Amino acid sequence: MIERGPFDPNDPFDATIEAMRVQILTVVEQSMHSDSYKQLSELDQLRAAMVAMTVALACMMRAFTARTNSRKLLIRTVRAFLPEAFRIADEIKANGDAMAATGVRRQ
Repeated sequence: MIERGPFDPNDPFDATIEAMRVQILTVVEQSMHSDSYKQLSELDQLRAAMVAMTVALACMMRAFTARTNSRKLLIRTVRAFLPEAFRIADEIKANGDAMAATGVRRQ
């Protein structure tokens, strides 16, 4: 999908991705402290997070395209990138990210 070399914090693209990742996951982490979240079973906590993140992703992607017929392309793009996203997440965790469990990196 996106052929790129190793993460480079001086590259504007990589720096933007990292800043967005931290901001998004900080919000997710904060949500995990809500009373409503704590009342859910572990499985429903996962489901709630997945639904919220997936709907937010779809909203964001739709905002970036004016083409009304692009839904299938956007879905294929997300599907194609998921294995790479998991690989990157594993790499972040393996590199000792302080908040690897939630994906949030403390700065």
